[in-house]
Amino acid sequence: MRASGVGWIAGSVVWLGMLGCGGGDQDQEPFVYEGTWAVEGTVCQEGSEPQLVEVERVEGELLAWVMRDDACRQRGEVLWEGQPDTSGKVSLGDASVAVRSEGAHRLHLEAADGALLMRRVYPETGPPVRPDLGEFSLSGQWMMEGYPCQDGLVPQLVQVREAGGSLGVTKVLGDGCIGAGVRFIEGRLDGTSLEVDAYLEPPDDWGEVEGHPSTGRVRVPEYFRLDVLGQSVGFRRVLGDLS
Repeated sequence: MRASGVGWIAGSVVWLGMLGCGGGDQDQEPFVYEGTWAVEGTVCQEGSEPQLVEVERVEGELLAWVMRDDACRQRGEVLWEGQPDTSGKVSLGDASVAVRSEGAHRLHLEAADGALLMRRVYPETGPPVRPDLGEFSLSGQWMMEGYPCQDGLVPQLVQVREAGGSLGVTKVLGDGCIGAGVRFIEGRLDGTSLEVDAYLEPPDDWGEVEGHPSTGRVRVPEYFRLDVLGQSVGFRRVLGDLS
């Protein structure tokens, strides 16, 4: 099941610093559930790996649908649905699950067999490059969109490590070209400019791999872009990160 008209990119989200379940005090704006989220704690085939979901409101009800296939779910399948603003709960399969917000960027689904943690992904941003962002670090978890692979443009979850201008990007979720745990982008950050080598396949048995020189820009500390083989690849920071 997938609601119609859903794109890869979440709409603009107003960040609201709130605690508690649902809307909180009546003089506060309701919590914004719509958007893209990284989900931790989902169990599939006796294991657990993060998922990416899109949350949208359809006829007053919120649907969280899966953005990429895994061993248990297909892209477009609904992970949970409900109206947490009014009931404080959603339906996760056959179970009714309590929902608790933590600030503006984290949600907890407190299922009996284990909690799910949802961390908001920064929305796509397209303003002009800001020449002076001040001090920032790209280290953390990011969602990557537009990376070319034989499976198409499947959204990825990656870990960025940046220190002293050196940059490395490792897959958290793999695809048909490069598996999870492989470092597939490395290079340098100079101010807001990026110069890196990107890899479309893992190293061979001799440790050799063809790199593709790529350039990019940091637009805001939560968003940067690369140009890989003429394909624009965007990185949106996962907010409420534990690292």
